[in-house]
Amino acid sequence: MKNLFHFSIFLLLVFGFLACDKCEIPENTQSGNIIHNVVVRENSTALTNFDTVLVNDDATNIVYDSIDVSFDGGLNFVPIDFSSYSLMAMKTRTNCSATFDRTVVIDDDNQTANYSIRINECPTCVNTIVTDNWVLVEKIPDTYTVTFDILP
Repeated sequence: MKNLFHFSIFLLLVFGFLACDKCEIPENTQSGNIIHNVVVRENSTALTNFDTVLVNDDATNIVYDSIDVSFDGGLNFVPIDFSSYSLMAMKTRTNCSATFDRTVVIDDDNQTANYSIRINECPTCVNTIVTDNWVLVEKIPDTYTVTFDILP
């Protein structure tokens, strides 16, 4: 009788796991003027004092503890050349299983730059995480109007 009870519990557990709702969300994407295949490395975990940021020069980068980048998948990191690139971030708070569609559009005619993110979340995950969403883009002139949007 004990064996039958244990076997019944075992079957309930197995079928319980098999019946769980699986959540499939798309992979992260990057589009527009984002430089692809770049790994951005934060050298500090104390970057909690921003919601959005545009880093356009070395002096501002020092405030964020000299973030650097890798163009070879994370093997070698180098300082950012701010004469050629700008660094953007938009902090998001999501559930623990989320992906991001990140897009930066630089419009030279209207002298604007927009960083937008669409968040794809798995509703079965209940823990909250914070993601800084750093991206490297071609240099944005200081005279441009920069906006940040979270899309529905």
